[in-house]
Amino acid sequence: MYRGDKDFRLGIELCKTHDVKYSILVPDVASPGDRRFFRTVRFPRKQIPSLPRNMNIIYLKSRLIFFSKSNLSLGGFFQYSSMYPRLIKKLKPDLILENPYTTLTPRSYQTYFASKVNEVPMVYIDPGDIPPKGALKKILSRFERPVINYAEHVVVYNEMGRTRFAEEYGFPKEYITVIPKPVDTRQFTPGLHRDEARSRIGARDRFVVGYMGRLSNNKGGIHMMEVARRFKEDGLSDRFFFLFAGGNITESDAKPFHAMKRKYGLDNVHFTGKVRHRDMNAYQAACDLIVYPDVTNLPGFSSVLAESMAMGKAIVIGNKGFEGATPIRDRVNGMVIQARNPGDIIEAIRELSVDDVQRKKYEEAVREYAVKEMDWKEQAKIFKRIFDKAVDA
Repeated sequence: MYRGDKDFRLGIELCKTHDVKYSILVPDVASPGDRRFFRTVRFPRKQIPSLPRNMNIIYLKSRLIFFSKSNLSLGGFFQYSSMYPRLIKKLKPDLILENPYTTLTPRSYQTYFASKVNEVPMVYIDPGDIPPKGALKKILSRFERPVINYAEHVVVYNEMGRTRFAEEYGFPKEYITVIPKPVDTRQFTPGLHRDEARSRIGARDRFVVGYMGRLSNNKGGIHMMEVARRFKEDGLSDRFFFLFAGGNITESDAKPFHAMKRKYGLDNVHFTGKVRHRDMNAYQAACDLIVYPDVTNLPGFSSVLAESMAMGKAIVIGNKGFEGATPIRDRVNGMVIQARNPGDIIEAIRELSVDDVQRKKYEEAVREYAVKEMDWKEQAKIFKRIFDKAVDA
């Protein structure tokens, strides 16, 4: 059942390299995020890539149901299709891959009942979020437990997810596989289009520090603006340049960034605005260092971080205390700092801007990890083995 482009890409790789028939079930209405991005209320069919002959798309008549319009970036809605259970019965699949948008969705329950009634094994992918604690968490766990424990196998993006499923749901660790966020290591290749991108943003010969992702403060982006302000006040605008590559879902998200740039005259800051996915590699290549100020809200392994690793970039990441959320290890393949801490970011930038040997070490380490563990072709092999075991069981 469709969640995003990764479902398409996994199917394409499986169908190209393995004897698999892959049916992807797609709601015919666009999600709130897709509506803003593609400017359509229907599913953006024109964006679908060329598919292998043994892969097909089935559009489901669906309804978009909101329960929290003020919190759409973390869920706040679900897509419901009454056709889904009947279609599973008709398709008679050997396996269902359940990839929910957030933990505990109504569709997960539809999958659970369809899987149970039709005796079709299910593999469950953790969406990567960390559910709330306390009384609400206890209530949610009661409803989650039967869905998750019915799965033949659980796939998670990081070690934190593996621990959570084992401790909170008693799911056997031997049936939980950590598969880090996938990435196309050919599209995201070190140095690709670097010179053109640096010329486009006016970087000149300055040391470029990048912030990749949505222009909002959900991941601590405003703290990077504070870092740029301090460098400006110290008279270092001719040495350090700050690139913010990414758009915003709502105008209100971006307002504090633009206001701060105007207030302090930050000529050492460049906003790209919305970036097409095929152009993101060039902006990443333009950077000498990439900083993720906060990867603790919610703790997870983002796609844009995976892309930075594939690009072979030195990375500074604000997730001290949540190191299990990503493969970045302090002073091994990057630098780990306190989340949302401008002082720590400044120290890391100053250190890495003059230590070429250390920066090169981090660049080579993350690129090697991405090629071996995160490339789509390698991940398709792992998923195929998991699927085969689930079907056999």
